[in-house]
Amino acid sequence: MALTFPVLPVSEIILSLEELCGFQLTSQHFSKPDSLVWQDLYKKMMSEIVGRSLDECMMEPLHLTPVELEFPELYTDTLNVLTLINAMSKLMPPLFVDDFSSRDVLMPTSSRLEKLCSAIINFLRYKSSRICMYEDMKAEVEAEREHHESLLKRNEELKQKINSIRSERAKREPEIEKVQDEISQVSNQMMENHRSRHAIEKNISDVKAKILEKKAKADQLKCKILKQKEVEGILSQKIVTSPEKVMAEQGELRQQLESLRETEDRKKNRFVEVDSQRKDLKQVVQNCEKGIQLLEMIHASVDRETVMVNQIQVILDQVQEGRDRLQEMERRKETVFEMLRKRQEKLAKMSLMHQNKVKILQEQMESYKQDKDKLEAQKSVDSERKTKMLQVKSQVTENVRRLQRDMEQKVESLKNAYGRLLEQTDSLNVLYAKEWDDIRKLLKN
Repeated sequence: MALTFPVLPVSEIILSLEELCGFQLTSQHFSKPDSLVWQDLYKKMMSEIVGRSLDECMMEPLHLTPVELEFPELYTDTLNVLTLINAMSKLMPPLFVDDFSSRDVLMPTSSRLEKLCSAIINFLRYKSSRICMYEDMKAEVEAEREHHESLLKRNEELKQKINSIRSERAKREPEIEKVQDEISQVSNQMMENHRSRHAIEKNISDVKAKILEKKAKADQLKCKILKQKEVEGILSQKIVTSPEKVMAEQGELRQQLESLRETEDRKKNRFVEVDSQRKDLKQVVQNCEKGIQLLEMIHASVDRETVMVNQIQVILDQVQEGRDRLQEMERRKETVFEMLRKRQEKLAKMSLMHQNKVKILQEQMESYKQDKDKLEAQKSVDSERKTKMLQVKSQVTENVRRLQRDMEQKVESLKNAYGRLLEQTDSLNVLYAKEWDDIRKLLKN
């Protein structure tokens, strides 16, 4: 089966465990592993992986308590080891070690230790990186939540201000409508006054022009009268006119003078009327300016309300953006919870599998117990047999020693006899050789 994590060398495993768990290991821990030492190391590694204390990790024991076990006295010494095996068998499959067994705890080997430690180191590195990401996401969510709460609070305050402004505006609405009506009336009156003012100014300019013309004509008449008087004085000195003619001319001149005076009085009265109209128009203009100022104040208030509404809209947009972010974070959170749920389901399945394994192990232990009882009974019988065999062995050994001594004596005597036999054989061979030489010589002759 292909692994989803690299199997690290022993030197890198030692450095990684020292960095991640603070273990002071040497290569001898892997070359000559001690099961008791590695059981303690497994407990500490499991505590680092789960993120809980060692006591809390070991407080989640087997599903069968010592009270529920059939023979609890058999498990008093091995319950901690069984609990560790149970916890490790639940923990290792999610770390992509599906072939974990009790032999890895009870009889560890170098190759298995390298594989298990590589899986644990791989998960711890992954956990440290994901924990940092989770902390960053959590801090971001908290910041977004605080920002969202502040925006909601500010939104509530602005809503209260808007409601107060609206209530104030509703209270002042009749006054505003009244002022607007007055302003409309004043504006209409101002328009009419502007038109009448233009007409009056035109009339005044016409009247002034006519007055200037009349003054010019009056000046001309005065000049003519003066000239006529001079001429009259000169003529009166030169000629003697009739008194009737002089009286008639004087009467005409008086009539002309009276008509000019009446015209002048009419012009003065008209000028007084125009002046009063000008004053009334000035008062109307002042009222119009006040109305314009009031309108400007109302427009400024409306502009402020518009700016505030825009600010509220911006805040609402920010709130909506914060809600979108929160929804995104909620979706991420749901995804993480879904992954956790699947992992928990997998762990539950693994727990059921482990329970089945524990039942099988218990059955095996029961059979082992029966075999052990049989072996103990057989051992007692064998011990008796052994004592008897030892006694027999001692007797046989004594007999063998005695026989060995006898055999040694016999062998020694046989050796001596064999030596004597060899000497006799050598002497006979010498005799045979001499006799044979004699026979060959005789045959040659």
